[in-house]
Amino acid sequence: MAASFNIRSLVSGQEVLGERTILLSQACRSLFDGDGELLDSLTLAACPVCGSADLTTIFALRGFQHHQCRGCKFIFVNPRLSDRAAEAFYNSPYYESYYRMVELEQAKRGRLVSCSSPIKKLQTIVAEVGRMKPTGRVLDIGCGTGVLLSLFDQNRYSLQGVEINELCIKTARDLRGLNVDRTSLSSLRDGGKQYDVLLLVEVLEHLADPATFLADVASLASEKALLVISTPNIDNLTFHWLGAKCPHFCAPIHLNFFSLATLRKILESVGFSVVEYSYFGFRFSIAFAILSQFFDIDFRPPQSAEDYGCGSDLVFVRPKRDGSEVTAHPRSVRAHGAVHRRLFALANVLEWLNPVRWFDKSSHFIAYAQRS
Repeated sequence: MAASFNIRSLVSGQEVLGERTILLSQACRSLFDGDGELLDSLTLAACPVCGSADLTTIFALRGFQHHQCRGCKFIFVNPRLSDRAAEAFYNSPYYESYYRMVELEQAKRGRLVSCSSPIKKLQTIVAEVGRMKPTGRVLDIGCGTGVLLSLFDQNRYSLQGVEINELCIKTARDLRGLNVDRTSLSSLRDGGKQYDVLLLVEVLEHLADPATFLADVASLASEKALLVISTPNIDNLTFHWLGAKCPHFCAPIHLNFFSLATLRKILESVGFSVVEYSYFGFRFSIAFAILSQFFDIDFRPPQSAEDYGCGSDLVFVRPKRDGSEVTAHPRSVRAHGAVHRRLFALANVLEWLNPVRWFDKSSHFIAYAQRS
């Protein structure tokens, strides 16, 4: 596939999507019955963050209703897949392609590559943990193929990971030599396990019941434990400008959409307080906010071992003039040559003009929390 790309072909709808590519919108169809109802679902009667039952529907996307709490403004998918259905989806060919196509192949080459997070961000987390907790027992929850755990110094930390995807577990064990399995948090708690560092990196947005899950996490924390959470920031430029076109809205993958304020609130309910935080992904936000003016957003799994990076699974979909078909662009903004450079140059200018206000609208944040 040629790498050349220009704004005219982008806006006019040039066809570049292969026939065998499966989009998320297509993969979701089997999750619904003929009446558009989820086959195996969980409906929340109240906000997972504050417990309020005063909810409103703000939009529907790919068949999933997105609600917002009128009290704390938390946004979440409701109804959502049950735990059983979600586990099946995360072991499905669509989702597993992220790991099989990229992380497994890169691991075989001895490389550390993560589909969910830039390595630079993971290195930042490890450095911050090293500053705040120089030694201790580390539990990475939803650890994937173990990329983050691999960055820790095993002479200073006792490392363990839990994961629900079988391919990830096998990769972490066989190719990285890590202690990773499917053990549930309740089993660890019942076994008396306690950890000094608990990692939830790009996990909280996927959970059917985040409040109960965080309570289980808190039960595994030692007295002075450090809890590290990285998650998409819904208080970002793309959401404020474009609403439902924000790339974070990818149900049934993302179910919970936190701002720093709502994350603080849900952590306080389980006895933790945010002590430090940082934002990242500003340029990602501004670039996709501009592109989303012209397109609808869909997602597709990686097509090769090199097909990864921030936004690489985004597909830009534009209806054809006759309304009968759509045209998609399955490459990230990173690969669009001059378009990418100009968008990010604009992002640099905006960041320079007003760094504090704009930077707080970045696409993700990392929060470091300790017991209150």
